[in-house]
Amino acid sequence: MQASTFFAQLVIITIICIFGILLLPSMNMAAHQNIGWACLVFFSLFCLPMYYLSQRAVHSEDKLQFTNLFLVFTSTKMFAAILIVLVYYKLVEPTTKLFLLPFFAIYLIYTIFEIYFLTKISNSNIP
Repeated sequence: MQASTFFAQLVIITIICIFGILLLPSMNMAAHQNIGWACLVFFSLFCLPMYYLSQRAVHSEDKLQFTNLFLVFTSTKMFAAILIVLVYYKLVEPTTKLFLLPFFAIYLIYTIFEIYFLTKISNSNIP
């Protein structure tokens, strides 16, 4: 996957998420916009090193480097996601669990995107 294609798709995904966050007040969830913005910034920025390091790893002589990198990024992302939810919960003390909806929506969208571009990168190395 070329960098220009990756960035174009990342921008499209990010714009979709921005619109979703901006729609939260119309769903009586305006109080949960902050976690949406935090997730948007984190997950969109998290994709950048994942893309660049995966591009390098797939062309490495060490054939396990791509797999190891995938495992490290997945573990780090899951740990950071839990941390985001816990910090938000402690700081904001939401009265309902609805704050998890924007979080999971953005998490799911970016996870699907990551699987997509990582699959493209890994398949680019197949002769």
